[in-house]
Amino acid sequence: KANHDKEFEIAKKAITLVKNENNTLPLNANDKTLILYYYDSHLTAAQNALARLISDGIISSSENIEFMDYSVEAIEDVEAKIEEVDNVVIINSLYGLSNGAVNGAYHNMLIGYIEKAKEVGTNSVFVSTHLPYDIARFNDADAIIATYLANGVGFEGLKNYTSNIPKYGPNVIAGFYQMFNENANLAGKLPVNIYSLNSDYSISNTVLYARGYGLGYIAGEESSDESSDNGTVGAPNSGSGPKALRETALASVSLDATFIAFGLSILVAGVAFIATHRE
Repeated sequence: KANHDKEFEIAKKAITLVKNENNTLPLNANDKTLILYYYDSHLTAAQNALARLISDGIISSSENIEFMDYSVEAIEDVEAKIEEVDNVVIINSLYGLSNGAVNGAYHNMLIGYIEKAKEVGTNSVFVSTHLPYDIARFNDADAIIATYLANGVGFEGLKNYTSNIPKYGPNVIAGFYQMFNENANLAGKLPVNIYSLNSDYSISNTVLYARGYGLGYIAGEESSDESSDNGTVGAPNSGSGPKALRETALASVSLDATFIAFGLSILVAGVAFIATHRE
């Protein structure tokens, strides 16, 4: 348990707040919130986070938080529910980076939900749970966070591996925990540049969010150092972000934690690619 607790603390440091218009985050658990998920693991992660938040005394109840599986629910039913709630949280996992990787039918459906939320005055939160490049596709959401490493890492190649031992993936749990945690010290940074998309949804050469960018909860405070436009560390390419106010040491630690999480995401994506192309 001690190792898992430490793992969870590191995962919380990696969570990156990329956008937070009108201080959408942190969410108030007393408000009506709809969480749209695709994988059962995302549902379990969110439920785990809410249970932790209650146990830690940060929220008193999760009764106002509902879940819908957007892979099976009818679009009109989801849109009707979006009209009823204060917040809608949309989860996505990107496992590849080919052109058009974020232009599938369900990506367009999720964009429709963000547009519906804007139409009816519901706050929208996008959660990028694996490779963070899908942020560019869903940049119209009111708030965006990146968690990295959507699932636990498999260990089938190791000696004495027991397949029935559950995989423990803390990152998505940590993301939801921080999402509802008004005391969260969010200092995670993007470990890579996020590029804008061309009209055909291929990746452009324009940096939308630069490596090292990240926000805090305090009035949209930025947790990274501004720099030149070389894409190493700093605010979005527009240069509109405020100067960093956080300690340099804390920023360095948070970037290290984010790199670890992102590196594991790349590892999982690579394993998935090999598995699907194995003869």
